[in-house]
Amino acid sequence: MHLTRHRRTPCTGGVTTSPSASPSVSPSVSPSASPSVSPSASPSPSVSPAGTSTAWQNGKFAVDTPGVVRRSNIVLSRANTGSTQFVPLGNGSLGAPAWGLNGFTAQLNRNDTFPDRKSPGQVVIPGLSRLTGASDFKGYFDGQTFGTMAGVSAGGRNVRASTPDSRTAQVSFQPNSDGSFRVIVVSPGWKGGNALTTATSLLGGDLTRSSADLAASTLSWWHDYWSSAGLIKITSGDGSGEYFENMRTLYLYAIAASNRDTLPGTQAGEANLFNIGQDTQPWYPAGYWFWNLRMMIQANLSAGAFSLNSPMFALYRNNLSNITAWTKARYPGHDGVCVPETVRFNGNGSWYSGNESCDSTIAPSNNSQTVTSGAEIGLWVWQTYLATDDRAFLSANYPIMRDSAKFLLSHAKTGGDGPRRPPPPCPSGRSAAAPRRPPSIWATGASDCDRPRSPALSPLLLHRPTPPTRGRRLLAAARIG
Repeated sequence: MHLTRHRRTPCTGGVTTSPSASPSVSPSVSPSASPSVSPSASPSPSVSPAGTSTAWQNGKFAVDTPGVVRRSNIVLSRANTGSTQFVPLGNGSLGAPAWGLNGFTAQLNRNDTFPDRKSPGQVVIPGLSRLTGASDFKGYFDGQTFGTMAGVSAGGRNVRASTPDSRTAQVSFQPNSDGSFRVIVVSPGWKGGNALTTATSLLGGDLTRSSADLAASTLSWWHDYWSSAGLIKITSGDGSGEYFENMRTLYLYAIAASNRDTLPGTQAGEANLFNIGQDTQPWYPAGYWFWNLRMMIQANLSAGAFSLNSPMFALYRNNLSNITAWTKARYPGHDGVCVPETVRFNGNGSWYSGNESCDSTIAPSNNSQTVTSGAEIGLWVWQTYLATDDRAFLSANYPIMRDSAKFLLSHAKTGGDGPRRPPPPCPSGRSAAAPRRPPSIWATGASDCDRPRSPALSPLLLHRPTPPTRGRRLLAAARIG
């Protein structure tokens, strides 16, 4: 078995394998290049014959959590040897798509190896080829300075370690007399140091701990997560309801497996912890589009998985000083902050030359004068507070709300009667909030109608025009609820 290491990188992960193991449960997917999910259980009626709901019992909803999650189990009827057939494994910081090529292959991915999201390496266990190639194979799936580093060790007989080249660490071994063996891989956050000492420390006694002890903390986390998530169970005559249910449950697994670190684990489903392209990442691995992040925020919020949105809010909250500096340099003459729609992990709006976000110093483009992202982020902060009643969360994220509002208010004009007013409504077909319009319409020098304004702030300003002092009191009122 060998680990191919592309650089040196950071989180711990382990894989325990036995040739005779029959893994636990998870989603029902065909191993074709485009796996399809099919319900793993026949529909059971959600309403009793008498017409009384069976979900509401003793004054609360009764949910068979394991049973509902198990309806979305992935079952492989043959080895998933194609990389696009991988099953995703992850603990929220370290992700590993795993597939059956060369016996067993898994790529290690972390979301703190910016700007290119380099992979710590791939784990390959060629000795499993006989197992994954067997005719009766069946598999189940349960559900700044940056660097990369990975370490590997094995538990079995005649274990030997070697380094065939500067980027490959190899461990050879034979299974124990009962056919079992164990492979442990670690990939921590890495900014330099002694890689061997770090890996040895992280491996600790994992090679000899019991399987139950190794899995205890992971199982406890997932059991708590599924018990608190807002699961749904849908039955339908044509299977469409079950399909929708499967897709949602699989999403809730994937987001929890990849989005529990300090920054979002994915950008629009790309550049994520389940990448299979080694050091090649699609699209924009160093940044995030809020137009895409908001879909995950809504999905997590509706499921009651509030903590999974923490990386999204932290991206903007922790980079506020950098966003402020970007605004002063790229959008001069305005108060507050312009939150870049395409924001890098460090808070600035760079993407590629000529299409930076929140930048009035360049020619108008699809992103350069998109100035309403901060207001929408503020709305999601407020929606989260309404759902959780968490004053500490609201207080921590309030500066983004406040400074984004200041920025948009600085675009408003003071009329003859004193109150600040937004630009007048645009004629039909020229909505100021519409994306993907011709770049010239975003121009700061265009008419008042064409200046972008916040759909989040406009209702307040249109229906309750207020002088500057009352506007500040309105923001304060929003802060205290």
